[in-house]
Amino acid sequence: MLIYFNRGLQNYLRHPPKEFAARYNWEFYAIVSGKAAPFFSESEKLEPAASTLWVMPPRRRYAWWSMTKKAECIVFNFSSVDESLLLLMAQRDFLKMPLDESARRRLVRIADELEPHYRNLSLVSSLHFDKALAELSLMAVESHDSHDSHDQVITLRTKNQIKARRALAFFQRQLPRRPLVEEVAETVGMSSTHLRRIFLEVFHEPPKQLFLMAQFERAKLLAANHDLPISDIAVRSGFKGEPDFCRVFRKYYHVTFHQWRTQSLDLKRRPRHAPRARA
Repeated sequence: MLIYFNRGLQNYLRHPPKEFAARYNWEFYAIVSGKAAPFFSESEKLEPAASTLWVMPPRRRYAWWSMTKKAECIVFNFSSVDESLLLLMAQRDFLKMPLDESARRRLVRIADELEPHYRNLSLVSSLHFDKALAELSLMAVESHDSHDSHDQVITLRTKNQIKARRALAFFQRQLPRRPLVEEVAETVGMSSTHLRRIFLEVFHEPPKQLFLMAQFERAKLLAANHDLPISDIAVRSGFKGEPDFCRVFRKYYHVTFHQWRTQSLDLKRRPRHAPRARA
Protein backbone atom coordinates (compact mmCIF):
# COMPACT_ATOMS: atom_id res chain seq x y z
CA MET A 1 0.00 0.00 0.00
CA LEU A 2 1.20 3.49 -0.88
CA ILE A 3 1.63 5.54 2.30
CA TYR A 4 3.18 8.74 0.98
CA PHE A 5 4.13 10.42 -2.31
CA ASN A 6 5.76 13.74 -3.13
CA ARG A 7 7.87 15.35 -5.83
CA GLY A 8 9.54 18.65 -6.55
CA LEU A 9 12.56 20.75 -5.52
CA GLN A 10 13.99 20.17 -2.06
CA ASN A 11 16.14 22.91 -0.49
CA TYR A 12 18.64 20.95 1.62
CA LEU A 13 20.59 24.00 2.79
CA ARG A 14 17.47 25.74 4.09
CA HIS A 15 16.22 22.55 5.80
CA PRO A 16 19.34 20.65 6.98
CA PRO A 17 18.79 17.31 8.77
CA LYS A 18 18.21 17.82 12.48
CA GLU A 19 16.98 14.42 13.58
CA PHE A 20 17.10 10.88 12.30
CA ALA A 21 13.64 9.47 12.80
CA ALA A 22 12.97 5.74 12.49
CA ARG A 23 11.13 5.05 9.24
CA TYR A 24 8.30 2.50 9.33
CA ASN A 25 7.86 2.14 5.56
CA TRP A 26 9.86 1.27 2.47
CA GLU A 27 11.16 4.41 0.80
CA PHE A 28 12.03 4.86 -2.89
CA TYR A 29 13.85 8.20 -3.10
CA ALA A 30 14.78 9.29 -6.62
CA ILE A 31 17.14 12.17 -7.39
CA VAL A 32 15.98 13.47 -10.78
CA SER A 33 18.33 16.47 -10.89
CA GLY A 34 20.92 17.79 -8.46
CA LYS A 35 22.54 15.56 -5.85
CA ALA A 36 21.50 14.05 -2.48
CA ALA A 37 22.17 11.03 -0.27
CA PRO A 38 21.10 9.41 3.02
CA PHE A 39 22.50 10.90 6.24
CA PHE A 40 22.55 8.33 9.07
CA SER A 41 24.58 10.23 11.65
CA GLU A 42 27.27 12.90 11.86
CA SER A 43 29.86 10.15 11.38
CA GLU A 44 27.99 8.33 8.61
CA LYS A 45 27.15 10.54 5.65
CA LEU A 46 26.96 8.98 2.20
CA GLU A 47 28.31 10.97 -0.72
CA PRO A 48 25.50 12.87 -2.49
CA ALA A 49 24.85 11.41 -5.94
CA ALA A 50 23.09 12.64 -9.06
CA SER A 51 20.47 10.71 -11.07
CA THR A 52 20.07 8.00 -8.43
CA LEU A 53 17.26 5.88 -7.03
CA TRP A 54 17.78 5.02 -3.37
CA VAL A 55 15.78 2.15 -1.86
CA MET A 56 15.62 2.28 1.94
CA PRO A 57 14.06 -0.55 4.02
CA PRO A 58 11.99 0.23 7.11
CA ARG A 59 13.35 0.45 10.65
CA ARG A 60 16.36 2.61 9.75
CA ARG A 61 17.04 6.08 11.14
CA TYR A 62 18.16 8.59 8.53
CA ALA A 63 17.59 11.94 6.86
CA TRP A 64 18.57 13.34 3.45
CA TRP A 65 21.31 15.84 2.73
CA SER A 66 23.21 17.53 -0.09
CA MET A 67 26.17 19.85 -0.59
CA THR A 68 24.25 21.70 -3.30
CA LYS A 69 21.35 24.03 -2.59
CA LYS A 70 18.55 22.15 -4.30
CA ALA A 71 17.71 18.84 -5.91
CA GLU A 72 14.60 17.65 -7.72
CA CYS A 73 13.24 14.53 -6.00
CA ILE A 74 10.46 12.00 -6.37
CA VAL A 75 9.55 10.16 -3.17
CA PHE A 76 7.41 7.04 -2.73
CA ASN A 77 6.70 5.32 0.62
CA PHE A 78 5.07 1.86 0.71
CA SER A 79 4.06 -0.25 3.69
CA SER A 80 5.42 -3.50 2.16
CA VAL A 81 7.17 -4.83 -0.94
CA ASP A 82 7.29 -8.03 -2.98
CA GLU A 83 9.43 -10.98 -1.87
CA SER A 84 11.83 -10.50 -4.81
CA LEU A 85 12.85 -7.13 -3.43
CA LEU A 86 12.88 -8.53 0.11
CA LEU A 87 15.41 -11.12 -0.98
CA LEU A 88 17.56 -8.54 -2.74
CA MET A 89 17.52 -6.25 0.30
CA ALA A 90 17.88 -8.94 2.96
CA GLN A 91 21.61 -8.40 3.46
CA ARG A 92 21.71 -4.72 2.54
CA ASP A 93 21.23 -1.59 4.60
CA PHE A 94 20.09 0.26 1.47
CA LEU A 95 20.24 0.04 -2.32
CA LYS A 96 21.75 2.67 -4.60
CA MET A 97 20.73 2.50 -8.27
CA PRO A 98 22.25 4.91 -10.82
CA LEU A 99 19.66 6.21 -13.29
CA ASP A 100 20.42 6.55 -16.98
CA GLU A 101 18.21 8.79 -19.09
CA SER A 102 15.79 5.95 -19.91
CA ALA A 103 15.36 5.01 -16.25
CA ARG A 104 14.96 8.66 -15.26
CA ARG A 105 12.17 9.11 -17.82
CA ARG A 106 10.56 5.91 -16.56
CA LEU A 107 10.52 7.22 -13.00
CA VAL A 108 8.97 10.51 -14.09
CA ARG A 109 6.29 8.60 -16.01
CA ILE A 110 5.52 6.43 -12.94
CA ALA A 111 5.12 9.59 -10.85
CA ASP A 112 2.98 11.29 -13.52
CA GLU A 113 0.60 8.32 -13.61
CA LEU A 114 0.43 7.91 -9.83
CA GLU A 115 0.14 11.53 -8.69
CA PRO A 116 -3.50 12.24 -9.67
CA HIS A 117 -4.62 9.05 -7.89
CA TYR A 118 -2.71 10.02 -4.74
CA ARG A 119 -4.17 13.53 -4.73
CA ASN A 120 -7.74 12.38 -5.44
CA LEU A 121 -8.47 8.79 -4.44
CA SER A 122 -10.87 6.69 -6.51
CA LEU A 123 -11.87 3.02 -6.76
CA VAL A 124 -8.92 2.29 -9.05
CA SER A 125 -6.28 4.24 -7.08
CA SER A 126 -5.03 1.19 -5.17
CA LEU A 127 -4.42 -0.59 -8.49
CA HIS A 128 -2.27 2.30 -9.69
CA PHE A 129 -0.37 2.23 -6.39
CA ASP A 130 0.32 -1.50 -6.85
CA LYS A 131 1.42 -0.89 -10.44
CA ALA A 132 3.87 1.82 -9.34
CA LEU A 133 5.32 -0.43 -6.64
CA ALA A 134 5.73 -3.29 -9.14
CA GLU A 135 7.56 -1.04 -11.61
CA LEU A 136 9.83 0.48 -8.98
CA SER A 137 10.66 -2.97 -7.59
CA LEU A 138 11.43 -4.27 -11.08
CA MET A 139 13.78 -1.35 -11.67
CA ALA A 140 15.62 -2.11 -8.44
CA VAL A 141 15.85 -5.89 -8.89
CA GLU A 142 16.70 -5.79 -12.60
CA SER A 143 19.46 -3.26 -11.99
CA HIS A 144 21.56 -5.94 -10.29
CA ASP A 145 23.39 -8.84 -11.86
CA SER A 146 21.51 -12.13 -12.01
CA HIS A 147 23.98 -13.88 -9.71
CA ASP A 148 23.43 -11.17 -7.13
CA SER A 149 19.63 -11.50 -7.00
CA HIS A 150 19.04 -15.15 -7.95
CA ASP A 151 22.08 -17.24 -7.07
CA GLN A 152 23.00 -15.82 -3.69
CA VAL A 153 23.23 -18.22 -0.77
CA ILE A 154 20.22 -17.74 1.50
CA THR A 155 21.56 -17.71 5.04
CA LEU A 156 19.51 -18.23 8.20
CA ARG A 157 19.72 -14.47 8.86
CA THR A 158 18.37 -13.77 5.37
CA LYS A 159 15.52 -16.24 5.87
CA ASN A 160 14.64 -14.61 9.18
CA GLN A 161 14.58 -11.16 7.57
CA ILE A 162 12.27 -12.36 4.80
CA LYS A 163 9.95 -14.15 7.24
CA ALA A 164 9.80 -11.15 9.57
CA ARG A 165 8.90 -8.77 6.74
CA ARG A 166 6.43 -11.27 5.28
CA ALA A 167 4.74 -11.55 8.68
CA LEU A 168 4.53 -7.76 8.99
CA ALA A 169 3.09 -7.50 5.47
CA PHE A 170 0.43 -10.12 6.33
CA PHE A 171 -0.64 -8.12 9.39
CA GLN A 172 -0.85 -4.95 7.27
CA ARG A 173 -3.07 -6.69 4.70
CA GLN A 174 -5.37 -8.04 7.43
CA LEU A 175 -5.13 -4.96 9.61
CA PRO A 176 -8.84 -4.05 9.96
CA ARG A 177 -9.49 -7.28 11.86
CA ARG A 178 -6.17 -7.04 13.77
CA PRO A 179 -5.02 -10.69 13.71
CA LEU A 180 -3.35 -12.04 16.83
CA VAL A 181 0.41 -12.60 16.94
CA GLU A 182 -0.23 -16.37 16.97
CA GLU A 183 -2.11 -16.20 13.65
CA VAL A 184 0.55 -14.02 12.04
CA ALA A 185 3.25 -16.44 13.19
CA GLU A 186 1.34 -19.39 11.73
CA THR A 187 1.28 -17.75 8.28
CA VAL A 188 5.10 -17.88 8.14
CA GLY A 189 5.33 -21.35 9.71
CA MET A 190 6.59 -20.63 13.21
CA SER A 191 5.49 -20.21 16.81
CA SER A 192 4.66 -16.82 18.30
CA THR A 193 7.76 -17.12 20.50
CA HIS A 194 9.97 -17.67 17.46
CA LEU A 195 8.29 -14.78 15.63
CA ARG A 196 9.00 -12.48 18.55
CA ARG A 197 12.66 -13.56 18.51
CA ILE A 198 13.18 -12.84 14.81
CA PHE A 199 11.31 -9.50 15.08
CA LEU A 200 13.75 -8.46 17.80
CA GLU A 201 16.62 -9.68 15.61
CA VAL A 202 15.46 -7.96 12.42
CA PHE A 203 13.50 -4.90 13.61
CA HIS A 204 14.79 -4.58 17.21
CA GLU A 205 11.20 -4.33 18.43
CA PRO A 206 8.56 -6.96 19.34
CA PRO A 207 5.65 -7.79 16.98
CA LYS A 208 3.01 -6.03 19.07
CA GLN A 209 4.88 -2.73 18.91
CA LEU A 210 5.32 -2.90 15.13
CA PHE A 211 1.72 -4.00 14.64
CA LEU A 212 0.56 -0.97 16.63
CA MET A 213 2.76 1.30 14.49
CA ALA A 214 1.20 -0.25 11.38
CA GLN A 215 -2.24 0.59 12.78
CA PHE A 216 -1.21 4.19 13.35
CA GLU A 217 0.20 4.43 9.81
CA ARG A 218 -3.09 3.17 8.38
CA ALA A 219 -5.04 5.65 10.50
CA LYS A 220 -2.83 8.51 9.31
CA LEU A 221 -3.26 7.50 5.69
CA LEU A 222 -7.04 7.35 6.04
CA ALA A 223 -7.13 10.69 7.84
CA ALA A 224 -4.96 12.40 5.23
CA ASN A 225 -6.83 11.11 2.19
CA HIS A 226 -10.46 10.68 3.26
CA ASP A 227 -13.09 12.83 4.90
CA LEU A 228 -13.89 10.02 7.34
CA PRO A 229 -15.14 10.38 10.92
CA ILE A 230 -12.71 9.25 13.60
CA SER A 231 -14.97 6.32 14.49
CA ASP A 232 -14.58 4.86 10.97
CA ILE A 233 -10.84 5.49 10.91
CA ALA A 234 -10.50 3.66 14.23
CA VAL A 235 -12.34 0.55 13.01
CA ARG A 236 -10.56 0.46 9.65
CA SER A 237 -7.25 0.69 11.48
CA GLY A 238 -7.98 -2.31 13.67
CA PHE A 239 -8.96 -0.56 16.91
CA LYS A 240 -12.00 -1.51 18.98
CA GLY A 241 -13.56 1.91 18.51
CA GLU A 242 -13.00 5.65 18.71
CA PRO A 243 -12.35 5.89 22.50
CA ASP A 244 -9.73 3.11 22.36
CA PHE A 245 -8.04 4.62 19.31
CA CYS A 246 -7.94 8.18 20.67
CA ARG A 247 -6.58 7.03 24.03
CA VAL A 248 -3.75 4.97 22.52
CA PHE A 249 -2.89 7.61 19.92
CA ARG A 250 -2.55 10.35 22.54
CA LYS A 251 -0.47 8.07 24.75
CA TYR A 252 2.09 7.51 21.99
CA TYR A 253 2.10 10.89 20.22
CA HIS A 254 1.29 13.22 23.14
CA VAL A 255 -1.27 15.02 21.01
CA THR A 256 -4.91 14.28 20.25
CA PHE A 257 -5.75 12.68 16.92
CA HIS A 258 -7.92 15.68 16.02
CA GLN A 259 -4.96 18.03 16.57
CA TRP A 260 -2.65 15.82 14.51
CA ARG A 261 -5.19 15.56 11.69
CA THR A 262 -5.66 19.33 11.50
CA GLN A 263 -1.90 19.92 11.35
CA SER A 264 -1.42 17.15 8.77
CA LEU A 265 -4.08 18.53 6.42
CA ASP A 266 -2.61 22.03 6.72
CA LEU A 267 0.81 20.67 5.74
CA LYS A 268 -0.62 18.74 2.82
CA ARG A 269 -2.09 21.95 1.42
CA ARG A 270 1.44 23.38 1.50
CA PRO A 271 3.65 20.86 -0.36
CA ARG A 272 7.01 20.14 1.19
CA HIS A 273 8.80 20.46 -2.16
CA ALA A 274 8.71 23.49 -4.41
CA PRO A 275 6.85 23.02 -7.70
CA ARG A 276 8.84 21.58 -10.57
CA ALA A 277 10.05 23.94 -13.23
CA ARG A 278 8.08 23.48 -16.43
CA ALA A 279 9.89 23.26 -19.76
